[in-house]
Amino acid sequence: MKILVRTNKKFFKQIKFFYFLIFLVLLILFQSIIFALPAPRIPIILKQPNGIEFKAMRGGDEWFNWISHENYLIIKGNDGYWYYSNIERGILVPNQARVGIELPPFRSASINDLRKVKKSYERLFKGGCPLYEERMK
Repeated sequence: MKILVRTNKKFFKQIKFFYFLIFLVLLILFQSIIFALPAPRIPIILKQPNGIEFKAMRGGDEWFNWISHENYLIIKGNDGYWYYSNIERGILVPNQARVGIELPPFRSASINDLRKVKKSYERLFKGGCPLYEERMK
């Protein structure tokens, strides 16, 4: 009987070790999904080149993110100004209205339009679309 008990203890240790290895492999394979966190919804202060400051909100996670001002999606243009955005062929593009200086145009993209934009960016970037990280530089 003692031999059977020792064998069972050894067997259970091997089973525990086997499950631990499976857990580690799954953790390594799916770490990007496990550690995906939403961006904190805290206001940030952005500044236009002419010195005007305005409050904006960051949203999303590391795969899909955006910046909004009063629920309108905004984008930094090549000239350094922040603009309200429009959706053209599923992609956010800046329009002529500068944030904090002019009122947003009637057809500006809002947070409600994010589903349209997300689908297009997922097709283009195969799962990731950092909207604000590339514009914050």
